[in-house]
Amino acid sequence: GGWAGFTPAVIDRQRCLARTWSGGSGGQCTRRPVGGARLCAQHEFESGSRGGLAHGLVTGDVPLEVDLPEVPLTDSFAGSLIVDLATSTDHRRGHIPGAVWAVRGRLAALAADRAAASVVLTSPDGVVATLAHAEASAAWPDADVAVLSGGTATFVEGGGDLEAGLDVDGTPDDVWQLPYDPGDAEVARAAMEGYLVWEVALVEQYDRDPLAHFPLTPLA
Repeated sequence: GGWAGFTPAVIDRQRCLARTWSGGSGGQCTRRPVGGARLCAQHEFESGSRGGLAHGLVTGDVPLEVDLPEVPLTDSFAGSLIVDLATSTDHRRGHIPGAVWAVRGRLAALAADRAAASVVLTSPDGVVATLAHAEASAAWPDADVAVLSGGTATFVEGGGDLEAGLDVDGTPDDVWQLPYDPGDAEVARAAMEGYLVWEVALVEQYDRDPLAHFPLTPLA
């Protein structure tokens, strides 16, 4: 039932082949795939971190429902530390106001900096947050740790407004930032400029490489 029988009528093989589901309807991811791969950077990360895609590929069968552990759920987060386990890209585009972005594997480091008596975990659909409950409980052993029921999507469906931005030191390394991803203009510009600097310097790198023996012909 639900999304389990959904497959797009038309599949665009120039786009990421991950099946998506949001707000009661399904589709195909709109991002471009990483070079030589079938998936975009976000879905590559999801596939590696959870052992597969939540909704599978649009070219394949829909996976079985994931057996999620039973965890405390909540619909309220007032007075709690809200920890958003979305990718840094999705968090930057929109998150619950006041939520702190985190990577599941680094919750202990976050807990060392952010003590809390109550912690509420969220993620786009609540799945990653549910899977991370055990790690969060270990990171905040004296806190009440719960998962936001339905994740950030349910918050939005209930009329909640998201805020944009990402408050971290340095450049996030949880996903590969695509230079041509139009969803994040600031990051895309920096990545594209970095790529162009690297490409212009290729001739100098070639000159320094004793193993490179390709002829270079100056342009007229």
